[in-house]
Parts: sequence; C-alpha cells; structure tokens
Amino acid sequence: MPPAELLRISQTDDALRSDPACTQLLLEASAYQTLPFLQPALQSARTRIRSDSAHVVTLGGVARQQLVVGRRLLLHDDEAGGWRALRPMEEARYQHGAALLGGFLFVAGGQSEYDTKGRTATDGAGRNASGEIGTVECYDLSKNEWKFVCPMAESLYGHAGTTHEELMYISGGITRDTFRKELYCYDPVMDTWSRRADMATARGLHCMCTVAGRLYVMGGNHFLGDGSYADVLSVEFYCPATGQWTAAAPMPLGQSDVGVATLRGQVYVLGGYSWSSCCMVDMVQRYDPESDAWEHAFSLPEPMGGIRAFGMTVHTPDDLLESPESHTHEYLLDTPTS
Repeated sequence: MPPAELLRISQTDDALRSDPACTQLLLEASAYQTLPFLQPALQSARTRIRSDSAHVVTLGGVARQQLVVGRRLLLHDDEAGGWRALRPMEEARYQHGAALLGGFLFVAGGQSEYDTKGRTATDGAGRNASGEIGTVECYDLSKNEWKFVCPMAESLYGHAGTTHEELMYISGGITRDTFRKELYCYDPVMDTWSRRADMATARGLHCMCTVAGRLYVMGGNHFLGDGSYADVLSVEFYCPATGQWTAAAPMPLGQSDVGVATLRGQVYVLGGYSWSSCCMVDMVQRYDPESDAWEHAFSLPEPMGGIRAFGMTVHTPDDLLESPESHTHEYLLDTPTS
C-alpha cells in the first residue's frame, strides 16, 4: 500500500482507529513505509516477500569475450530453464562484495572498468585513480529498486563479506595496489560503517563466511613487492562477541577470487585462481570448523574463477522481468546461507 493511502486510512477510518490491534498494525505499517533505511531491520511475517520460491541470482562481473564490466542482476528461472534480468545496479562493478540483510541485497565497492592488461580497472568519473569504487547499493526485492546507502570509508575491491546478527562485515581487499587487513561493519539500521579489529594477515580476493557465530576468512593472495603475487594459505576467524581474531588450520592449496558456500556447518571453497599453479582451478576444498581440518571435497565441471552466487527468495512479477541479451551457462551451488 502506498504511504499516502496508508496515511489517509489511518486518519479517516474511525473503525480501525478505535481497535487497539488495528492501531498497532497501522503504526507498524507507517513506520515501515516512512523509514525506508530501517526496513531491513523491521522485517516481520507481515512485511516479508509473499513467495516461497528460492532462486539463484548473480550480479555484476566481467563478460569473458567483451571484457566489459556489467550492471546486470540476473535470476535463474528453474521452470523456464534460463536466466532473466531484474533491474540492474546503478553502477557497473566486479570484484565487489554482496550480502543479504533482512530480505535486502547490499552490494559494496568493487571496480568499474576492466583493464585489458588484466591488472586493474581503469579510471572513471567519480572514482579514484585506480578505478576502485566506494559506493554501496541496496536492492529492494519487493519493489525491484536500487538505492545508494552510506558509502564505505574508502574505495575498495577484492574484499570479502559476510553477515552476522543483521550486520554486514567486510574484510581485507585492495586499494591502489595495497592489500588491506581492516575489518569494517555496516549497520543498516543506522546506515553507518564502523571499524573493528584488524586481521592478522593482509589479503585480497579471498572469501568470508559465517559459521556458528564465527566470521571465517580464507584464502586470497597478497603482493610480494617484487612484481609478483602469492597465495595466502592462512585462515582466521573473528568472534564479534569478544572482538578478537583466532588462527585456524591453513588451506592445503591456495585459492583466490573464489566462491564460498556453507552446508551442514561445513565450508566449501570453490574454484578460483592458484598463484602457485598460475592457473584457474576446478578444485573444491571443504573445511570442517569442528575438527579444524581441510579436505578435497569434489571438483567443478571445469576450472572457474570469480564465482559469486546466492540462494535467495525473490518477488518476480513478469512485468518487472526481461530476458537478458545473452545467456551464459553457469554451474552454481545453491546452498543455505549462514
């Protein structure tokens, strides 16, 4: 219901105003409609999307043939067996961070234009000299709309993110060829960022996930200073309750620019690039937090890098969807988020 109509009813309908239960519902609806930045924190059974259909969606990235950075938000339609396009992001970006909070999709940072040399993004209006982006966008699933929210403290790409108790955390990343170790936290209720304790190891193009209240950081790479890069094998986790980082068992093999998924309390790190092998890999390594041990789980159909995907519930009326101009065959692991 539009806010104006809700206001009219609340002011003119005596029957609704005289019933305490109805009055409470009107107040709840009014707060939800008039405070859009608080909507991720105000989700309830009455405001959640009226759908039980889970889909895989992807956003942004670089097209392999044209090397063009995209704005597209694509949804995989299981019934039709293909991809459909939702409203694109306001800014094209890749090597960005993404997280779901309260039924809203947040996208943070990244790069905007691909350098054909393959090293970094090129300069663009409103961005710094290296092409990194500091903006953050929020996608409203029910309205099929994007809006900008509070930007990050500085432009960043190659960072990793996860969520815990309705907060979004961003770790590491790269700024002007410098690998970072900072951890930042975004509060959607206050629309603010705050800095938390730094990681022990600087890294970029790594992965991050939440298991049993711990924020795990794995893999990635760093700059050696002689023009070369190396895998980061160390693993560490952050405890929000204590504000401390703890070392965990290192990865047997390095992986950068990977996909990460959690399933039945275990962590899967999929594909990516191995600096020790100087190639993309098809391996999937599995980590068990309880035993603090790694093993090779299985392999992807082919070596793949830059995998980014979510299993999520979305509202998909036909008038908000269109077929994307091109289709790409993808292999996606649809697993529940932590």
